[in-house]
Amino acid sequence: MGAYAPTMGILGAIMGLISALSHMDDPSSLGHAIAVAFIASLYGVALANLVFLPMSSRLQKDHETEMLNRTIMLEGVIAVQAGDNPYIVQRKLEAFLPPKKREGLEQEAGGGGGD
Repeated sequence: MGAYAPTMGILGAIMGLISALSHMDDPSSLGHAIAVAFIASLYGVALANLVFLPMSSRLQKDHETEMLNRTIMLEGVIAVQAGDNPYIVQRKLEAFLPPKKREGLEQEAGGGGGD
C-alpha cells in the first residue's frame, strides 16, 4: 500500500486539475479546485511516508522474527526426535542467535550452578 499511496495522490491531483481546467470560466472556483488537487497529492505522499511504509517495515521485521522463531523450534523438535544429546541440541539452536544473545545465555547458564 505504501507504494500505491503516492500514485493515488497524483491521480487525485490530476483529477483536481482536470476539474480546475473545466471551470476556467469561473475564476472563483478555480482556486478551490487547484487546492483540492494539491491536497490530494499531499495526502498520498504523507500517508505513504508516515503510515504505510513504516507499517510495512514493522510488519516485515515481525515476520522475519516469527520465521526465525519457527525455524528454531522446528530444528529443536527434529533434533530431539533424532535423539541428539540435549547439550548438542542446545548448541545447534544457539547457533541461530546473534552473538550478543548467545553471550547472554552463556552467562545465565553459567551463573546459576550452586544447587
